[in-house]
Amino acid sequence: MNVFYEYKPNDFYASYSTSLAFGAHLHSHIELVYMLEGSVEACADTNTSVLQAGDIFMAFPNQIHYYRHIGHEKSVVLIFSPDLCLEYKSILISKAPESPFIRNTGKSVEIHNTLLKLADIKKSQSPYKGHMIKGYLLILLGLLFEKIKFEPVKVQNGSVVKSMLIYCMENYSREIRLEDMAGTLHISKSHISHVFSQKLHTSFSGYINMLRTTAACRLLLSDNTSITEIAYTVGFNSPRTFNRAFLNQMGMTPREYREKEGEGQSVFDLPCGVEG
Repeated sequence: MNVFYEYKPNDFYASYSTSLAFGAHLHSHIELVYMLEGSVEACADTNTSVLQAGDIFMAFPNQIHYYRHIGHEKSVVLIFSPDLCLEYKSILISKAPESPFIRNTGKSVEIHNTLLKLADIKKSQSPYKGHMIKGYLLILLGLLFEKIKFEPVKVQNGSVVKSMLIYCMENYSREIRLEDMAGTLHISKSHISHVFSQKLHTSFSGYINMLRTTAACRLLLSDNTSITEIAYTVGFNSPRTFNRAFLNQMGMTPREYREKEGEGQSVFDLPCGVEG
């Protein structure tokens, strides 16, 4: 099964969807699907099942997941960064649900209403929209986590792909080399390169640059830290390397991104459709 990394520069996406069909992919965000009508097959890692109306599916950061169309369906889709929920970030990064499926959540009025509020919040023109999103997400996760049994995620356990991605997530902001990963995971450098190429359709350095660029996008919009300081914060060894990698990934320089996105779309702006 080929898997691709889906780059998501924004911190929050929300939409109603009538077709979730999507191939195997992963990203550094949490992806949550709440079925309103019909059914769809969903899979996270090796857990596959059919979602029915009232069920929730949650894919944690770097979990490989996909959907298969069955018939009529309508759902709410939320995709958001763990950085929006710092109170729960340690859980979101270091743990995973024993099962990605939470059944019959539609019976909970609190959960149902909070999910619909997050799906509809894109209509809000309030200058406090970002704070509202964070607040509702914290409420939603608190309600859901009471229903979830977690297990620790360890680099040594699980598939080779997952172990590699966890290692990258934990270390991308410092100097990171292929040799270091190979030594820690006890996997040959050639096999790591092969997995990145054949499974993720990128290179080791390309994947690290995607993670660093994603983190940089958030910093460029969230504060007035200098671009040079951001470059070093997210792991680049020079502003020149940062600018080149950012331009390659985003099609514009970090300065252009800050000016363009800062004046218009924010990290909380929502797309009309669903990505992922």
